[in-house]
Amino acid sequence: MRRSNLMRIYVALTITCLATAAAQADHGRIFRHPNPVPNRYIVVFKDSATNRPNVRALAHELAAKHGATIPKNPQGEELLQWTVQGFVAVMPDTAATAIANDPRVDFVEQDAYASVSRSLSIDMSGDYRLWSLDRLDGGRAVWDGSTYWGDRAYNYQTDGTGVYIYMIDTGVDRSHSEFSNGNVLDGVQFADDQYSATAPCGSGAILDERYFAVPHGTGTASVAGGMNVGVASGAYIVPIKVAACDGTIYVSWLCLGMDWIVGPYNSWRYDYYGNPTPGVVSCSVFYDSQTWTGRNTVTDIGPGAFGQAIQDVIRGCPLAEAPCQPNQRGLAVIASANNQGQADRACSQWPAKLSYNGLTDQNGTFLVGYQDFRVITVGGTDEQDRIWNCLNSSDCIVTNPSPLTYDANAMGSNYGKCVDIYAPAHNIKAAAMRGPGSYRYSIRDSEAINVTNQSRT
Repeated sequence: MRRSNLMRIYVALTITCLATAAAQADHGRIFRHPNPVPNRYIVVFKDSATNRPNVRALAHELAAKHGATIPKNPQGEELLQWTVQGFVAVMPDTAATAIANDPRVDFVEQDAYASVSRSLSIDMSGDYRLWSLDRLDGGRAVWDGSTYWGDRAYNYQTDGTGVYIYMIDTGVDRSHSEFSNGNVLDGVQFADDQYSATAPCGSGAILDERYFAVPHGTGTASVAGGMNVGVASGAYIVPIKVAACDGTIYVSWLCLGMDWIVGPYNSWRYDYYGNPTPGVVSCSVFYDSQTWTGRNTVTDIGPGAFGQAIQDVIRGCPLAEAPCQPNQRGLAVIASANNQGQADRACSQWPAKLSYNGLTDQNGTFLVGYQDFRVITVGGTDEQDRIWNCLNSSDCIVTNPSPLTYDANAMGSNYGKCVDIYAPAHNIKAAAMRGPGSYRYSIRDSEAINVTNQSRT
């Protein structure tokens, strides 16, 4: 009997130890970024369909307890409530470690600097300057260096009317003539400066367009939905400004942008009858992969706060609300493959690595458990249907004329297994921010010019 009792005690202690170890392993995790923002973190709470936290209350409780500050942007406190649940915190690393060990916290992630994909280069000379639209409608439409092969027309079945394009970018200059049809709607701003999403950097900043953070969103929006140069000229454009005019982009602002899309403050998400509106999310921003750390170093796996938020947008409702309601519909997320000109480089960058091709090994086995919620990662081609590379095109971004050096962040399109599809990216015409009729010219600035529209059949 005594031996049996000892055995019961031993078994009970073993189970208790295992349960304690499991509980410890279930929190205390911290994402470490290669390019972190000092003393700025994203806290993500544990979440389930039956036990959703009160984000605001829990965020303020943890912030007060550990001496953290919740920053504010033009929309208010930086709280995540509609995709992942959590908050942004400014605090020392010791406080981040303490919060990560709270059993109600799933993980804490260092905030990090993100970048805009510098992909647009425009050539205003020659009649083939809208070759990109001609190429998209099928058939051969290429420039061989002396002759343009194509019918010089953009033929399409629909112009995107009724579709909403959410631009996670630097904002869109609504005053440009490409958007004079009124299709650029009121957006939202998470970048920490005084300029709105539809007047992205004000009259002072637009005089110096050489700085990439200023014109990028306007140019990209015009390529997507501009009246004369856009693929879908009838689509609505909703700018979500995540880049400040000094070029600062935080991963937390990307998360807040995704959170806003599916939240109740997005008045474009549902129509008059409460039905979800069709749309896509254009994400031309990127940052390098994270590394999990906790009590021990853990293999890099899992999408982090931004990747999880993207999956909720694609799903159409937060993971906590699965299964989704019948009237909920997800959005397609389009990601840039980015422009370091390297094979498989997109596989180490978010959100491009969430591509259809990038989540499987050579045997076709899914590497992680979110295969149903992937982005479409897009690479770029030039006029000869080659993967765009600035060394081929002789128009790299010059950063120092003597000795001649180039911008390492814009060496051409990335390519390889994490790229799902390619589209024209070199010498394509796009709106600039030097006035209502200005367009970007190669890598350099351009003066304002008039639009010569190509036939849109």
